[in-house]
Amino acid sequence: MASSPRTLQRRLGEHGTTWRAEVDRARHARARRLLSSGLTAEAVAARLGFSDDRALRKAFHRWSGHTPAQERRALARQDRYAARADLGTGAARP
Repeated sequence: MASSPRTLQRRLGEHGTTWRAEVDRARHARARRLLSSGLTAEAVAARLGFSDDRALRKAFHRWSGHTPAQERRALARQDRYAARADLGTGAARP
């Protein structure tokens, strides 16, 4: 990034964020993508560098207020709803 750690820290602070917050945001977004692709929590945890799926569950709950399994179900409902809307089958229930 062609800057010292302190300069990066200061610039992130100017934008109201921290390195840890940005890493968490990126991990959360990637976890959501991986969960929506059908991977297990264990596989997602491994890909994101967590020690095990329990650590992923704890972090995911901190990020979103719910578990990876709840997220997977919500994403599946959204996909079904979007598919119904694309097919024009009328109002779909979430």
